Amino acid sequence: MVSDFMKYLRQLISTIALLLIGGCMTSVDINKIYEMREVTMAPQPVFRVPPKYPRELRAAGVTGEAVVEAVIDQNGQVISVKVVSSSEPRFGEAAAAAEALWKFCPAILRNTPVKCRLQQPFEFEVERK
Repeated sequence: MVSDFMKYLRQLISTIALLLIGGCMTSVDINKIYEMREVTMAPQPVFRVPPKYPRELRAAGVTGEAVVEAVIDQNGQVISVKVVSSSEPRFGEAAAAAEALWKFCPAILRNTPVKCRLQQPFEFEVERK
């Protein structure tokens, strides 16, 4: 928890410094949703919620994965989530519900916070005793 907060603080300070050094903002379309390859600094998670393992799947020993795509706005809020792939539909639903609660330090492009699309993998594994 503390390390995520410290990462957030470092990135926030860096962002502020870039904005101050950069002077006036360069032309960036703040309404566009950028891809990860287009931004200078990728969004960084500062608050994560783990997905809830579907009870029936855990009890049955079913493992799997899901990939979720989220759009992060200029304030670091998740504004949309969709399941890209999932080995079991309930894993995708659980991963999307968790990702929707995450908070980020936003993506940066030319010293400006921008919306960005990112994909996040989630693993579902039953703990062995």
